[in-house]
Amino acid sequence: RGYLGLQVPNSLAMGVFFSLAEPGLILPKYGEDRFNAFLSVMLPEEVQTVGADNINERGKQFEFEIGPVDKFHPQGSDSKYAEYYFIQCSSTELAKLRRTYGLESQPPGGFMIVCGVRPYNVYRNNGVSKLREVVRQN
Repeated sequence: RGYLGLQVPNSLAMGVFFSLAEPGLILPKYGEDRFNAFLSVMLPEEVQTVGADNINERGKQFEFEIGPVDKFHPQGSDSKYAEYYFIQCSSTELAKLRRTYGLESQPPGGFMIVCGVRPYNVYRNNGVSKLREVVRQN
């Protein structure tokens, strides 16, 4: 994956996922791995800039606070998913950590825990329609 992430309980992200009343959402998977919740601390390009071997905080605990759930549509065609749902987070400890590596206090988009994604083409016309079922029953 290439991210530097803070491991968080899967139950936190899955609880939010199951509470979202949005059609077509699935739990995000990264490669062939199963879902594994994490708070994004550094993006892959930031880890590459800093140098993965220079990061020595692995295994340490950091405090963070969770905020509201939000969503974004990624720009560009290299994204695996059309829409991402995430828990906004804040952490003075993680902001300080980033600054020690010469980075901005937060990653682009802020600290977040992705808890649901919508694949591309979920809403496309594919011949399946709930309306058709309703009309047949009447």
